[in-house]
Amino acid sequence: MSGVVADNVGRSSGLVKAAGGGAWTLIGTSEASNSATLTVTGLDSTYDTYAIAIADAVPATDAATPFLRLGDSGGFDSGSSDYSWTSDRVNHSGPASNLAKDESDSEIQFTDDGIGSAAGEGFGAVAFLHGPGDGTVRSMITGQANMFNNSTAPNLLSFSGVRNAVITHTQIQFLFSSGNVSTGRLTVWGISHA
Repeated sequence: MSGVVADNVGRSSGLVKAAGGGAWTLIGTSEASNSATLTVTGLDSTYDTYAIAIADAVPATDAATPFLRLGDSGGFDSGSSDYSWTSDRVNHSGPASNLAKDESDSEIQFTDDGIGSAAGEGFGAVAFLHGPGDGTVRSMITGQANMFNNSTAPNLLSFSGVRNAVITHTQIQFLFSSGNVSTGRLTVWGISHA
């Protein structure tokens, strides 16, 4: 089999299956066109873990902070004490580390800094939502991101967040602290454990 490379991954119509079991199934994607929010619905108890990708996200308002919210059949939770979050930002052109956190907030915040809206600036992230829609443990999100603010140097972000009460989540939402999402895409996959 000279010249053939096997990647041990099967692919077919929205499904990526790793060798030995497990699969990623596309739940949905939402693309911004100067949109207030990006929303993906269709989350349920089928999967215990979801993968979340945010790509090419640029705020319409300069220095807006990126947020994530969870929702159920009644809408998105945005009460002043619905979420707790922690973010550690490593700024390559400034302080070595900027730790931020809030134990009582209306959203999961990715960073303590705003995202730039000028040419070449923006935000991207990969996160995992741990906890099934019918779980007994609070929904947890962990991930990493990269951002540009008013600097040409990237900022590496590590973040985590929880819904402060158990929720039967059915949808997820990305937005900025002010203004619209000028460009960007939110995509969610369900991950099988077998």
